[in-house]
Amino acid sequence: MTTTLLPKLRYPLPATTFSQRACTNILAPALQAGLPASSIVRSMPRALVHAPLSSRGLNIPDLYTEQGIKYIEQIIAHGYRDHSITGKLLRGSIQQTKVELGLPGALLHQDYSKYHQLITDTWVKHAWLFLWEHSMSMEDDGPHLQLRREGDQFLVAAFSAAGYTKTNLARLNRCHLFLQVTTLADVTTGPGRAISDSASRHYAT
Repeated sequence: MTTTLLPKLRYPLPATTFSQRACTNILAPALQAGLPASSIVRSMPRALVHAPLSSRGLNIPDLYTEQGIKYIEQIIAHGYRDHSITGKLLRGSIQQTKVELGLPGALLHQDYSKYHQLITDTWVKHAWLFLWEHSMSMEDDGPHLQLRREGDQFLVAAFSAAGYTKTNLARLNRCHLFLQVTTLADVTTGPGRAISDSASRHYAT
């Protein structure tokens, strides 16, 4: 189990996006057969099955945790390498997600619980989920969205502060993507006191 089966299960994890439940279901048949074969009751609590030997556990890796660790390893190994194809793919996906989310700063610093419904289900989103679940974050050196002028604010952040959540926030986010705007300055006149005519025509449409 530890020398043949588990290494095979670990191998594709850098490219997978399995949920916690899916990972549990994938490993379940192996544990059901492997534990009795090792003279261990198959109903042993899974917390002990995955616990380290120092805590009297069996030290059998949890696939979901292993998958999340692989995410972090891939970002560290490739995310900052200019000449790496994988690195270019990662940076492109992160930048695309930033634009889709419409918020400033590093993507992997944002609150997943508030904003996850706004973005497409991708590898980057699953990496963000794992980091958030474990109270971790990661920096990225790519460009961040910027305000246009003094007194400006990001639309998605303003919608969230106004109390819009979940479905309603997702609807507003689709509007900002359709209009290709990110901040309040993108939809207002020069002085910032009224909605611009071009934005008004889009809204009317």
